[in-house]
Amino acid sequence: PIYINYGDKLSLDDIGFSRKEASKQTTFDFNAGGDEVTSIIKFDQATQCYIPTTKGGATTIKISTSNRKYKTLTIDVFVGVGTEENPYYISNEKQLFDVTNKYVGEQVNFKLVNNIEIKDVHSPIGLIDNKNNEFKGTFDGGYNTISNLQIESCQFGGLFGIIGSTGS
Repeated sequence: PIYINYGDKLSLDDIGFSRKEASKQTTFDFNAGGDEVTSIIKFDQATQCYIPTTKGGATTIKISTSNRKYKTLTIDVFVGVGTEENPYYISNEKQLFDVTNKYVGEQVNFKLVNNIEIKDVHSPIGLIDNKNNEFKGTFDGGYNTISNLQIESCQFGGLFGIIGSTGS
């Protein structure tokens, strides 16, 4: 499956289909599965990307091509919007720090959807421009691990700087 959050774009390269590998004669038929699916994610012809709506949820998209190598790709897509039912999904290091810091002061929900091995040194979540903002949301680790976490030298030495009274 692919995990994407509201505000992100899902390109063909993101789902493993490279236009560079395909011939110039390849044609695409993007089918987002009708009204139920298009209320969750829509295909934007101008950017050639899927763009999540504010609803969130799970859906399946199909991309049919005239290229023999690819024929039809069927992909399960989960769209996160920060609610308890459809949390913001975190599947990689960039999302872990970008998404959580973007919403650090809000009561929104996050879910780690796979193990993440950290490659860079980071500031604690919430430490933005040398100001510590309370994490007020809910972070569900989903029984996954974050390994090799290295935090910059500061007064806070964990993944989160300060967890507010509503944070968990």
